[in-house]
Amino acid sequence: MSDKSPSLLPNEPPSSFPENDNNDQPEQSLVGQSSENKDPESLLTFVVQSLIPLLLAGIGLIGTGLLLHKWQNEIFFRQVHEAMMLSPALLGLKGNLEMTLASRMATISHLGKLDSTAERLKIFGVNLALVQCQAIVVSLFATIITVVTDVVRCHSFQSFDALLLASAAVTGTCLSAVVLGFLIMSMLMVSQKLKFNPDNVVTPLTASLGDLVTFLFFIGSGTLYLTICKDRYCWISSAVLTAAGLLLPLWIYLAYKSPHTRPTLQWGWFSIAFAATISCGGGYILELAVEQFENISLFQPLLAGLAGNRAAVQCSRLCSWFFIHFKTPGEVPPEDSYWRRINPWYTFSCGDIHSKTAVVLVLTAIPYQFLFFSLTVAVDGSWLLFNYKLIGFYMIAAFIQVILLMYITQLVVYVLWRLKTDPDHSSIPILTSLSDLMGSGFIYIVFKVLHSMDPTAIGITQDFPISSNSTFNCST
Repeated sequence: MSDKSPSLLPNEPPSSFPENDNNDQPEQSLVGQSSENKDPESLLTFVVQSLIPLLLAGIGLIGTGLLLHKWQNEIFFRQVHEAMMLSPALLGLKGNLEMTLASRMATISHLGKLDSTAERLKIFGVNLALVQCQAIVVSLFATIITVVTDVVRCHSFQSFDALLLASAAVTGTCLSAVVLGFLIMSMLMVSQKLKFNPDNVVTPLTASLGDLVTFLFFIGSGTLYLTICKDRYCWISSAVLTAAGLLLPLWIYLAYKSPHTRPTLQWGWFSIAFAATISCGGGYILELAVEQFENISLFQPLLAGLAGNRAAVQCSRLCSWFFIHFKTPGEVPPEDSYWRRINPWYTFSCGDIHSKTAVVLVLTAIPYQFLFFSLTVAVDGSWLLFNYKLIGFYMIAAFIQVILLMYITQLVVYVLWRLKTDPDHSSIPILTSLSDLMGSGFIYIVFKVLHSMDPTAIGITQDFPISSNSTFNCST
């Protein structure tokens, strides 16, 4: 690409670098060991290091699916029906922020910028301020899209529901940002001590725990506010939104002051807005699906989340590799090209470590999905759903989804890098929102197909597809 190619960023250091970085240091391998030169990470090392985190990530997604299935008929979702549409969008977007933070911090760790306690605390503080700022904006943006979509569909606007939804979303995202921020920093420190690659460990754990923690805070605060607000005026919703609005300038100021977070604050909003729109589309599909198939909420977080976790791991590794081996975004080897990357063979040919990890992530997806599918059915006690038809169609959908995401992941990271954009703050939101949309769409297709073939395969023993107490009709 010519030096005169259009850039999405000004000519300043990428967000993963402080302004005083020493770019004359030798290239380093993609290993979780600060800035020292080490042997390249082997495929076996990747498999061993990522095995437990991906398993724990799946358990977190099972918890999210079970909670969503349980709470879909509780007071918050019954009285504020838009909450079901907002849930996957909010979880996906909040997970994006945490995974993007984990990816940025992993890159900084690879470059040896977290070795001193003082620098570690400074970088963590400004990144926490950035995530708080993003959490407020993202939750309000997702709420607005959800409410507008509902108004278009139902031709009515409920101000009480909108305020309650917005305040619960802001509370859930801001509280989870604090909890998950400290968790990310702790996992990074443990990874450094154990000489693990943080890309293999921190990103998948952050993804699933982000969904679970955010959902707990979201439904908890929504239920609390609904209990407090006995009439149609909710003072606590107004108070929460006012407090968030007053704190927002402070978070912006703190994030803008630091060269570590300023580029992300300035240029990271397009990908988040894009992700919000895509995730809300997934949420709309989920709400329609739950109206017809109550059991679908058990599996949507699992199908979307496990594939999204794998895409995030691959994305984080690719981002770190580009930053380690090239001085500035836009630089690539002479033999590299868009046409080379567009060819699916490049992604799955096992020609380099990234292609090999993509193949491993695809091949291990089905055993993981089967394990967590079985655990979900066992914990929920829905043994009618444990049948070869549902399992078979579910696994086919999961396999297609992870293949598509692995291909899209390497392409998105490469394109953003060539456009001189920091992929650490732009790629993960795009990829995980696509995973949410695919997850909702694929599981809906699976249930629709099986309903036409054999309704009992998806737990329907009556002649109609939805229960008589379906709660997701338009508010009156």
